[in-house]
Amino acid sequence: MTVGYAMTPYVQLLSEAVGRHTPTSVIAPSHMNGDIAGVKVIRFHTGLSPKMALVRSVNPWSHLDLLRKVRRTAPDVVHILNGHGYPWALSLAAFLPRTAIVVTLHDPLPHPGNRTDAVNAILGRYTLSRGAAIHVHDKLFVPALAERFPGKPIVEIRHGSFATRYLNHRRPGISRQRSILFFGRVEYYKGIETLLRAALMLPPDIRVTIAGSGQLSLVERDLMGKLGDRVQLLNRFIEEEEAAVLLQQAGVLALPYRQATQSSLPLVAAAFDLPVVATTVGALHREVAELGGLAVPPDDPQTLASALLRQLDSPGPIRNKQESFDDLAPKFLNLYRMVMP
Repeated sequence: MTVGYAMTPYVQLLSEAVGRHTPTSVIAPSHMNGDIAGVKVIRFHTGLSPKMALVRSVNPWSHLDLLRKVRRTAPDVVHILNGHGYPWALSLAAFLPRTAIVVTLHDPLPHPGNRTDAVNAILGRYTLSRGAAIHVHDKLFVPALAERFPGKPIVEIRHGSFATRYLNHRRPGISRQRSILFFGRVEYYKGIETLLRAALMLPPDIRVTIAGSGQLSLVERDLMGKLGDRVQLLNRFIEEEEAAVLLQQAGVLALPYRQATQSSLPLVAAAFDLPVVATTVGALHREVAELGGLAVPPDDPQTLASALLRQLDSPGPIRNKQESFDDLAPKFLNLYRMVMP
């Protein structure tokens, strides 16, 4: 229902992969850039942000427009990839009773500090209850969902890798620096405050780059002031070409999240042979461990600082175990066949 940041490559790569096996249409927000190879893309007006989308979804004509566009594709299965709690998703669940609906649930629990996520989680209960199956990215979340929705198929299909999107922009001759990279949208649950407190404990030659859009808290800005020129802030959306340079320059990628379900970044970092330090939240710590990274408790600056220093000074072997959306496409096709009437 909105597509931005990590959702854009997710939609594009998954639909391309599935479209190589069966005719596929994507109803995408009008602000999503680019075509999708081998897939029919149908534009739908939402908003540039989740908040704008929620406001626009109050218009009943937008619901009729969406339903009309979906019905014209005569789908066997509708797969809601994002925004399952948006009013448009509720309309699909309510007014397509004969069409099998699969819902990808990226976050079984909403991220703390994000009101939009909280509203999406509450309203999305209806879509989940009406769906024919729920897709999650890790088996860790299956038992709780099976208890909430008894008898409903809960299917685990791992998160596909976005690495090729960034590797396409890799440049020769870029050297690793003694630096820490935080890459992604700036939000409370990402634990940037913890990272900055950890940075204050590290040797003064280690720099920190925070790259992503979003609003920093007053506490985070105060900590950045104490770090001075040791911290570089790129507080804007980072295009893939620039991200590739940052991933080549950094000495370690930090994922100091207070709460998380999973992340696309560990696989991207592994493809760039970049060590990772994350926290033991959600499925993130298992993903990171599989790739050779380190995981520490959340909200623990001292332990985080020690792990970051270890990865900078003597990183262990990185296991580059990529699983592309093409690898995963047969699993999605099996899921669709399972729910088709």
